[in-house]
Amino acid sequence: MLQLKKMISGAATIVLCLGLFAFSSFADEIHTGTVSASVLNLRNNPGTSSKVIGSMTRGDKLSILESSGDWLKVKTSEGDTGWAFSRYIALSKDSDENTSDRQSDISTALSEQIVKFSKTLLGTEYLYGGTTPKGFDCSGFVQYVFKQFDISLERVASSQAAQGVNVSSRNLSAGDLVFFDTDGGHNSITHVGIYIGGGQFIHAASGSSTRKVVISDITSGYYANNFMKARRVII
Repeated sequence: MLQLKKMISGAATIVLCLGLFAFSSFADEIHTGTVSASVLNLRNNPGTSSKVIGSMTRGDKLSILESSGDWLKVKTSEGDTGWAFSRYIALSKDSDENTSDRQSDISTALSEQIVKFSKTLLGTEYLYGGTTPKGFDCSGFVQYVFKQFDISLERVASSQAAQGVNVSSRNLSAGDLVFFDTDGGHNSITHVGIYIGGGQFIHAASGSSTRKVVISDITSGYYANNFMKARRVII
């Protein structure tokens, strides 16, 4: 009997130690993070269909509370709690080098997904003021595509041209926003599309002969002559 009690006592000690170890391991895995996107939505539940309850900007510090798939439950420095897309949060446990490499890989993969999704909308008719697959104008198309990946863009092209960071026409990457003055004066931004690589971009065209989502050449001809600037919002 005494030996049995010792065995039970020993087992209890082991369970307690394992419990403490598990708690310690869990605590070690708790991260803080930093927002890496220009704008990141805070939602009441995981998923892009959930209600947006706030937004964060690049450099904001977060506490990571829990995870669900590609989503993280976070607490902002202001005390707001909600869910955010994990791809736009750099975890502080990573070294600077690993974080940079990880973010580069994530940005490339995300750009490819955005381009792939945008092509599913080819042929959608042009509709002035349109922001849905029932019909798009140029900025409505760009805004809709990026919204599916929880990236918030302004509604009109001239405002979108102030988001992200500048990139030269020689260094364009898939997913960059490209802007044009289709009025011909090179004084204002009136058109926007998404660069897809290979000297091409996808956009909701409003020309007299083409009024739908199409792919066009940016290296020569009309759009090359009216190119204004490019911005990178996937960073």
